[in-house]
Amino acid sequence: MAFDKLIDALNEFRGEYTKALTDSLQGGSTLGTGEGQGYVASGELGKSLRIGVQPKVKLFGQIYRMQIRMAEHGEYLDKGRKPGKGVPPTVLEEWLRLPNVLARVTGQDARLKDYQINSLAFVINRSIKQKGIKPKNWLQPAFDKVTPKIAGVVEAAIAEDIELTFEQIKKLIES
Repeated sequence: MAFDKLIDALNEFRGEYTKALTDSLQGGSTLGTGEGQGYVASGELGKSLRIGVQPKVKLFGQIYRMQIRMAEHGEYLDKGRKPGKGVPPTVLEEWLRLPNVLARVTGQDARLKDYQINSLAFVINRSIKQKGIKPKNWLQPAFDKVTPKIAGVVEAAIAEDIELTFEQIKKLIES
């Protein structure tokens, strides 16, 4: 017998995880608590946050997992990166052409000329090669915020599933 109520509750709960991750990434006012990091640059990382479709599973026969998918730079943002390896210059140059990134990096909204962007990308890349990237720890606060709620959700769903199961057993016995 499949615990459908539990699986449905967990699937709904997965949406809360992605929302909390997006809020942690965006930061400040979106969480309503003043928490968050405000690491949104292009917005691509937030758009890339996905939890794959979870198949219906038999609870006691299998393990229920949530696998979060995101752009590769989400992990670098969270865990950091050791010195030694740089970033492809074209990636940094594209990133620096985004208006909100340029304002953060240079403190001005004016567009830079191509040679200025190339120079700035070179300097940033050199810094990444020499110093690495410091971890920003944006994943854990989101998990810490949402995880305490899961116990109540699981408990209520299991209770409902067990009640339905006993009703089915009772009907089977009575017939």
